[in-house]
Amino acid sequence: MKYFIRCLFLINILLFTFLGCKINNKKWLEFENGEYIAEILIIDKNNTQSKFNVEPEFTHGWSEDILGDFQFIFIKTEDNLEGIFIVSNEYKDRGSFLIKIKIIDNAFELEYDINNLDVVGYFIYDENYSEIKSKYFMHYNLVI
Repeated sequence: MKYFIRCLFLINILLFTFLGCKINNKKWLEFENGEYIAEILIIDKNNTQSKFNVEPEFTHGWSEDILGDFQFIFIKTEDNLEGIFIVSNEYKDRGSFLIKIKIIDNAFELEYDINNLDVVGYFIYDENYSEIKSKYFMHYNLVI
């Protein structure tokens, strides 16, 4: 009888572990700032805008629960470094949805799991950035 109770207890733990765990399928955005204050504008799929200021040398993070299903990110620093990031809302697979944007040596560095997300970045030092910026600002009714 004691053996039966132990087995039942072990089976319950295994069932809870495998069936009771929730798979995190929310996007998470992490921004690691460089040497200047950065202004960040994030727009979700419902066109809801969220604005943030991140102090120099700070890292800040936001989840999809806070921002909504975000798809547009615009970052501008005090020294006029700019970047636009377009996040596809079509998930390829269930898994890690972490997007990391860093400013290192006055340039953007983008990290994400290419197996699960599509993210495109456009930067002020790119050749046709001003046309791309105009296109997206017009799409989202933003002022340049």
